Parts: sequence; structure tokens; C-alpha cells
Amino acid sequence: GLGKSQRRFVDCQNFEGKGPWWFGFPKQMQIDNRSWGKGCRGLIIRSYSAFFGGKSFSTPTFALFNAQRGDSRPNLKFILNPPPGVNSFDKGDWVDFHVEVVTFPRSANDYYGPNNSFREHLLQFGDTWKPFHREALGNDLSIDITVGGKLESNYPIIIMYDGVSNDIDFTIAGGVGAVPIRFNGMHTCKSDLSRIDKDGTPIFNIREFQEKHGSDFYQVEFDPKTQLYNHTFNIMLDAYTASSSKWSLHCYHDE
Repeated sequence: GLGKSQRRFVDCQNFEGKGPWWFGFPKQMQIDNRSWGKGCRGLIIRSYSAFFGGKSFSTPTFALFNAQRGDSRPNLKFILNPPPGVNSFDKGDWVDFHVEVVTFPRSANDYYGPNNSFREHLLQFGDTWKPFHREALGNDLSIDITVGGKLESNYPIIIMYDGVSNDIDFTIAGGVGAVPIRFNGMHTCKSDLSRIDKDGTPIFNIREFQEKHGSDFYQVEFDPKTQLYNHTFNIMLDAYTASSSKWSLHCYHDE
């Protein structure tokens, strides 16, 4: 609940326009004797649909509360609200939304990862609204599968294998950072994901990359219900200057 020190700052405001919608908290952090290593919080709503009282809604609604902390500084809280005028959740009502909680380094000095594109962005725009905007729009992906599977989710990218093709060929338009991609329904625990050049030649293989740089880019899970495997990769899409990239997953039918 809301304490006595908390007051409503924005009451039931609808996001405007088409999603994804985002909200960030730059320059808001706990004040103590340590100024380094504190993240910049926010969230991205990638999809939203709701049905209340016989009426459909396609835009999320939020409220903001300003809560005083022990150091007397403001502490803004974001609350995802029902649409204006909706005060109950009745039989037949429903809400379906995809929300992504994000935390960014406040400065490039606090980032120790390998993504140079993200580091350059932090050098210019750290602790501002722009990293949230970059993440929301940059990963509003468009996926085109030409053979081998069916798209189940744009972000994270989830592709269901058709069970018969030798390869899953697809193109990704957009992408920033380490984008997660999962292939469901694989017959074995082995596969090879490669980026494809314009002439159809493989120019980057994630398994070979993993052998040199560690195992953070690829994992396999066995699904006991389907007796099949799910293969998950992290691919650094903003490492490429082109607006889209072609990929191919080679599927093995036998161990």
C-alpha cells in the first residue's frame, strides 16, 4: 500500500501512440557514500491488450507516485494501472501484456562488457532517457522466416522448428545488445547457428565463437513433455552496421 508520505504525482495517464512503450528513472538513485556501480532502472512494455466490462483496450495506463525517502529526496514509483474507470476485475475480464524490466549502467565507467556500441552510447547518453529509448525501439524487431520454422515471438525471438527441414533460414531487421533467440522442438542437442553473408556464405558461427570466448552465448534444454530440445542463443546484433542480418540454424536429426 501507499504510506502517508506518498502522494500521487500522475493519475491514470494513458501511454500515447503505438508500442513499445517505455518508462525510465535516470538520475534517481539511493544517496549514500558510494556513487559507483548503481544501475539506472526502467521498463519496456512491448505489447498490451486488455478486456474489461465488455470493452477492449490496446494502450496501457500508468500512475506515478512520489514517495519521500529517509534522505528527504523524492522517490518516484511507476504503477501499471487498469484503464480509467475500471475499478474491478470481473468474470470474463483479462489482461495480456509483455513487460521487460531493464537496468543500465549510469556511465561507461561502470560497464565492463564487450559491447563497444553500447559503451559508446553510454559515453554520450549515460544516465539519461536515451538508453531506454534505444533499447525499446532498437529491439522492436522484424523477423522473416523463409524456411524451417514458425515465429512465435518477436522479442525474445522464439522460433518453432517444423521438424523436417535441414535448416531454419531467417532475417532479423533491427536489434541492439545481446538479443535472446530460442529454437523450440529440436530433435537433438546439437545445432549450428551462423550469420550468412549476402552471397549465402556463412561468415560467423556461434559455436566456434563460444569455444573461444566462453559459454555465455548458447545453451540447450531438454523438454520432458515433448521429448525434444530447446536451443537458446545470445546474438550481438548491434555488432553489425547493416539494418538487417541473415541467419541460418543447421538442424541435426540424429546424434
